[in-house]
Amino acid sequence: MALNHNNGRNFFKNVHLAAGRLVLIYAVVAGVYILASDKFLHMFIQEPDSITWLQSVKGLVFVAVTSLLLYVLVSSYLMRLKKAHDDLAQSENTFATAFRRSPESISISTVDSGVYIDVNEGFTTFTGYSREEAVGHDVLSMGIWCNPEDRAKMLAGLEANEQVVGMETRFCAKDGTVKDAVISAALIYVGGEKCMITIVKDITQAKAARVERERINRELANANKELESIIYVASHDLRSALVNIQGFSRELNMTCDRLRQVLSDPQIPAAVRSELHNMIDTDIPETLNFILSSTGKIDMLLTGLLKISRLSRQQIDIRALNMDKIVGEIIRSMQFGISQSGAKVTAEHLDNCMGDATMVSQVFENLLSNALKYLDPGRPGRIHISSKRSDSMVEYCVEDNGIGIARQFQGKIFEIFHRLNPDQSAGDGLGLNIIKQIVERHNGRVRVESEQGKGSRFFVSFPAAEQGQ
Repeated sequence: MALNHNNGRNFFKNVHLAAGRLVLIYAVVAGVYILASDKFLHMFIQEPDSITWLQSVKGLVFVAVTSLLLYVLVSSYLMRLKKAHDDLAQSENTFATAFRRSPESISISTVDSGVYIDVNEGFTTFTGYSREEAVGHDVLSMGIWCNPEDRAKMLAGLEANEQVVGMETRFCAKDGTVKDAVISAALIYVGGEKCMITIVKDITQAKAARVERERINRELANANKELESIIYVASHDLRSALVNIQGFSRELNMTCDRLRQVLSDPQIPAAVRSELHNMIDTDIPETLNFILSSTGKIDMLLTGLLKISRLSRQQIDIRALNMDKIVGEIIRSMQFGISQSGAKVTAEHLDNCMGDATMVSQVFENLLSNALKYLDPGRPGRIHISSKRSDSMVEYCVEDNGIGIARQFQGKIFEIFHRLNPDQSAGDGLGLNIIKQIVERHNGRVRVESEQGKGSRFFVSFPAAEQGQ
């Protein structure tokens, strides 16, 4: 299938050039031979009869030599011509095979009238029209373009740039189905007529999936906003109730003190006094301690929920951060706790990153606080902070020689309210979850490497700052 008229013109141009080279070579060789042989004869032969005879011999030699030369030259050019013809045939066969077997819809049509010259199997699958129904018919009368203005737009692009790449449009199949597609086209010549080859990629399912994903993301964002509002309102209202419970508990405790004073009256029977003392000194205090302990835990959880709610709503102020300065200030601010633990905290020179100063500071405060909390009492504590720049990110590592984390718990430690040793250490179980949220809001990553009994290494990554920032 010869598609490009330019290839034909180039082919004949090459043939004419080859013929011209043959004539030129023949003319040069003939001219040199005639001039050189004539000069040789006149220089060395004086007898007219001898010159006549030698001229005849010279002519025969010339015919023989030039015939041989022509044979060699013509054979050489015929071999090249055959190779060019074979290469062209192979190229066209390769194109035809790719054209037929491509899963994408490919068609060749005239630019002016839009008549289909050829279509492949991908076209018939995409449009529902058979090859016989398409070839010889124009695209507009078939109603394949849902919006004919899109075709006009594509033609304008072809006229301007000779090709169109990745234009999104919609096509109408034979059964009336509307399909989303991305179209690319280029100008070609078939039999000297300006045509275009068009490749259409069906993106109907991909676009539907994208629309559905966007819908789910919107619903998820709305659900998150609603959840944040619920958490905020519930935390606020529950905190008010907790304040009341704590207030009534203190008032009940004061009432018990007054009852003790009343019970000091000797007129109250001893049996009654003994029973009331047992209630006031044992039963009621135990109940009050349970109430206050429970409300304290609830208060801590509500504080954590409010903290998470505020974090999700907080605006991020991204700027280049001097991490040596930030981490140094955190270590100095926690010096009392570090001294109390007996740990040694060291930090290398840290690469700078892009982030919100307050949030990034909170990440390292939580990591350092965690490392101090879970030191191994059986050996001197060591905490080391380092960084490693890789491409566009900086990964920071906070390493300790503490008690470590068992492998089965390493996947859960970043979950909300998860605590490794709730009976042995205080806390709300939010520190690592807050770290995860902050890092992810900065398009970073958090991970842990740990071995129980040997220590842990927490890694957090943030976008790297430009060199010199």
